[in-house]
Amino acid sequence: MLIGDRDFTTVGSFTSTSRLSIFGDTQFTVNGDLTVAGGFLELWPLTGYAAQGEYGFSLDPAYLPANLLVTGNFNLPAQSILLFHVYDANTLATMSVNGRVTLAGSLQSGVDDVSLLSQSDTITVMTANQIVGQFANVPSGGRVNSYALFDLLGNPMGDPNGSFLVTYDDTTLVLSDFEPAEGALHQTIAPSDPDVRQRRLLKR
Repeated sequence: MLIGDRDFTTVGSFTSTSRLSIFGDTQFTVNGDLTVAGGFLELWPLTGYAAQGEYGFSLDPAYLPANLLVTGNFNLPAQSILLFHVYDANTLATMSVNGRVTLAGSLQSGVDDVSLLSQSDTITVMTANQIVGQFANVPSGGRVNSYALFDLLGNPMGDPNGSFLVTYDDTTLVLSDFEPAEGALHQTIAPSDPDVRQRRLLKR
C-alpha cells in the first residue's frame, strides 16, 4: 500500500504483509493496532506527486512532513523492516504510537542528500507510550548505515552514503550524529531521477 499527499484513516487494526509506504503531506491514522508481518514499513517526507512526477499536480515543494499515528500498539516482528527516510532535520516523516511498540525486526535509514544533515542534528522519528524489545540489527547506542536507494523489499541498494547513531529508550526512537560516507557529499538523489521514479512506479 502506498499513501501520499492525503489523509487516510483505517476503520480498525491493520496488518501489513508486504509494503506499507507513507509519503509526504500525509496523515495516516490506524485506529487500533498495526503489525508489519514479514514486509516493511517505509516513512518518507518525499511527496508522492514529486516521486511520480504526476502531471497536473504541484511537485514543489517536493518534501513535506508526514506522520503515521497508531492509536493502539505497533508490532515489528522478526523478518520485518522499519525504514525511515530523512530529508533534513525539520521536514520529517515520523511515527506516533499511543500504545506499546514491540521491536524485533530491523531498522533501515535512507538519506537523499547528505549535505542537508549535520552531526548536530537530533531527529526524533518515533514516540510511543512504551517501547520494548530491540531491533535485530542495531541496539540502542549503535549505528545504522543510510542509503540513497532501496529495493522493492526494503533492502538497501549500493554503498552506504552515511550512518546515524541510533538511540531508543522507553518512549522515543532518535537518529543523530549523522556521519556522511567518504565522497557522499558529492552524491545526491533527486526525486525525478530514473532510479527513484522507477522504484515508485514498480510499487504502485
